[in-house]
Amino acid sequence: MATKRAKWILGGVAAIAAAGALTAAYAQERGPHGGMMGMGPGMGRMMGERLCTAKEPVAPRIADRIESTVRITDAQKGEFENLRKALADGEAKLKAGCPTDAERADRTPPGRLALAEKGMAAGLDAIRTVRPAADALYAKLDDKQRDRLRWMGPGRREGGGHGHWWNRGERAN
Repeated sequence: MATKRAKWILGGVAAIAAAGALTAAYAQERGPHGGMMGMGPGMGRMMGERLCTAKEPVAPRIADRIESTVRITDAQKGEFENLRKALADGEAKLKAGCPTDAERADRTPPGRLALAEKGMAAGLDAIRTVRPAADALYAKLDDKQRDRLRWMGPGRREGGGHGHWWNRGERAN
């Protein structure tokens, strides 16, 4: 009796997981704001697609931007070069997780879940590659460099977020 009940519970959990996967897949297909939390173009899934189809490596541009923004000193060059190499290795690991044409064509829930698992595994592997080098460099940065690194991002400027009034502490009029 307990075995039969366990099978029903397991079947219910599997059905809920499949329904969740289908719902997520449908949300991604609905256009630029259909993804997770209404992310628009260039976010989430599309960022991965851009990396997978990029003609040139992205890691050197990221490293160059970090170097110029943070203003790496001679004493920090060793850790920075380790980060540069780790970024390149991490990018290679992410690209290894890029879907094949056959994987893209498989629109079944198990196929989509397998593709998501492959991408997440590649992402985790890349993070595990980059993180030790990033932590080592961050430990050598002074407070001003850490602040510049914290505000480095797309559309960010010193003193506040993405330029929105709520990120700068201003009040709306």
